[in-house]
Amino acid sequence: MSLTGSTSNRMWTTLCFVAGLLLCVGAAKLPSTTTTTTTTKPTLTPLSLEDLFRIMFHRDDLNNDGVQTLSEFEQLWRQADLNGDGSITLTEYSTTLHFTRFVSREVYKYLDHDHNGVISMQEVPRLFTEFDTNYDGWITEQEFVDETFRMYNFVKKDIGPDKK
Repeated sequence: MSLTGSTSNRMWTTLCFVAGLLLCVGAAKLPSTTTTTTTTKPTLTPLSLEDLFRIMFHRDDLNNDGVQTLSEFEQLWRQADLNGDGSITLTEYSTTLHFTRFVSREVYKYLDHDHNGVISMQEVPRLFTEFDTNYDGWITEQEFVDETFRMYNFVKKDIGPDKK
């Protein structure tokens, strides 16, 4: 299954951004230039989940205004609808979010409240309100991070190391 151009570009942009962040973090930890001959290798610091969720938020803030609106949310779902049938299947969800199929399945089950195997465009406003916790019409970075953590913690119990 091939990715659409915009999805592929967003994926590469995200990967380059994360790689750049890791390099910057590693470079920031290097000692300042001195006359000593001791060489220290940079250590890469892994991103925290919160950092990752913040990167995801900004990747999906299509007009870069610092909030996500229902319109942007719907546009993201249309991009994920690879076959254009108005619904997102588990396969489309897995492909566009670049998660493993196992993790995607658990998150998808969480999002598919009626458990009919698809998330239709009619369900998107309900999903939006789950992230817009103060119901003001847009999702802030903090609302996104908080809701994504809530979702992560809910799903984590089904995909943890003690699950088979």
